Amino acid sequence: MHQSRPVTAERSRLQCPSRHRGGGILLPLHLTGEVQPGRGAGDISGIDIALNGWLIKDYRAYSTETSDNRGIWLQRSVLRITDAALQRAGGFRRKDRMSAIEADDVLEALASATSENQLSSLRREQVVQLPPEGEVWMTGDLHDHRANFSRLVNAADLANNPQRHLILHELIHGEYFDANGAEDSWRTLVRAAVLKCDFPNQVHFLLANHDLAQIHGEGIMKMGLSVCEAFTRGLKRDFGGQYQTVNVAITEFLLSFPLAARTQTGLFFCHSMPADPQMSKFDFTVFDRPLLGEDYKRRVGPVYQLIWGRHMTPAAVEFFADKVGARIIITGHQPQEAGFAVNGPRHLILASDHNQGVFLPIDLAETYEMDGLVGRIRKFVSLGIGGAVAAEEDEEDSTEPSPRSSPKLPGDEEE
Repeated sequence: MHQSRPVTAERSRLQCPSRHRGGGILLPLHLTGEVQPGRGAGDISGIDIALNGWLIKDYRAYSTETSDNRGIWLQRSVLRITDAALQRAGGFRRKDRMSAIEADDVLEALASATSENQLSSLRREQVVQLPPEGEVWMTGDLHDHRANFSRLVNAADLANNPQRHLILHELIHGEYFDANGAEDSWRTLVRAAVLKCDFPNQVHFLLANHDLAQIHGEGIMKMGLSVCEAFTRGLKRDFGGQYQTVNVAITEFLLSFPLAARTQTGLFFCHSMPADPQMSKFDFTVFDRPLLGEDYKRRVGPVYQLIWGRHMTPAAVEFFADKVGARIIITGHQPQEAGFAVNGPRHLILASDHNQGVFLPIDLAETYEMDGLVGRIRKFVSLGIGGAVAAEEDEEDSTEPSPRSSPKLPGDEEE
């Protein structure tokens, strides 16, 4: 069983092989190092990134090392590839925006959290099996709502409540844009990664559509801006010459997320469900096996269909719930101005990304009907613990960052 292990400078990220159950590995991105036409040397934004086998390969094919060293071998390989690609594109400037020490801390947190996700003792393939007793706090989409995230973490007080679990999803792509259209929701993502490292058996993630969109580079628009492009601009602004290395670590972290979590009393948590036209042909084996590249393909892959579906009818929800052996499905994904919505007797939708956002604390030993779940819903604004601190953080982070400012480390009290 994993023990809580704080991320420290002494814990090298090369000590955390990125293996998943079944002996496979999430292979890091391969950076080609080719400068795109029209971009000059020194412009690292011109480096092509190719999904090498959709990032998912059997690591035995990539190394003759012993099984204990293969993950380390691959981690070192991606660092060599990244550095070489950046140098070919005009030089690797380690001191550009964020110092090398700070960037290394971010990389360490992401790599360690990736390993914790993949090796979790509660994980069975793509589903987290929650224990029969304790609590779970389920959230909706957070979308970098920093006040709500801070309130949630402070109120959960995981260190003093080892029986309590948190489920987080859709952490990235918020509304903190600078004058150049860059945003820095990587900060909330890294804070969540640190939280996972500190409480590996209590913090759980669900893969969401904005996660996959960031990997695919899809054109999701918010406030007239492409959030995926804005996220990448934020990495370039904040990490300078190291942004590609950080992007690799973020991609690995996102791809280590499970697809669902379940309680032993029949509750099933996932980001969304397939839309009605996709439901009858949906590949439900996706929850019970290692994932393949085609599972992520736009429109047709079962992972894509699961996390992108909207507006499913209660009849379709019933079909899905029966297939996964659940009494009630709890999701996010669909915006809710009131913070939640009931879509028939077996589907509850939560939203956590605005001032009326909610979360749902659940007793793992209890069996609930829909009315009982709705009665337990709580608004973030009702949380007195850490509320003032969260509001101050939210106000400070909303100010336009200076283009020359050096971002503080995730978790710094002043942020």
